[in-house]
Amino acid sequence: MKINWADVPAKQKSELHTYRQVKCGPLSLVLHEYSPGWKLEWHSHPGAEFRHVLQGRMRVWIEGEVIEQAEGESVFVPGGAKHMSAVPAQKTVTLTLYLRSAS
Repeated sequence: MKINWADVPAKQKSELHTYRQVKCGPLSLVLHEYSPGWKLEWHSHPGAEFRHVLQGRMRVWIEGEVIEQAEGESVFVPGGAKHMSAVPAQKTVTLTLYLRSAS
């Protein structure tokens, strides 16, 4: 399957966060755009998450570990791990692959 992100409708999650999502079986591929000041509080979900920064910077906390993510860098969040994220200073674009749990 080829994805042209310009053809995928953008959805507004908040005034600081828009996203475009493609689902394929147990996978969701999501292109996120965040404005400075965006933050997602501590949470967890059964499925794993793989996030890659295409533009900007992101700060991620996974089970208490702080990871500073820059353009071209990726992080893996295991399913069930408590994590949170924030965009401190500049527009940030990430491509995130979510694996939904089989249950």
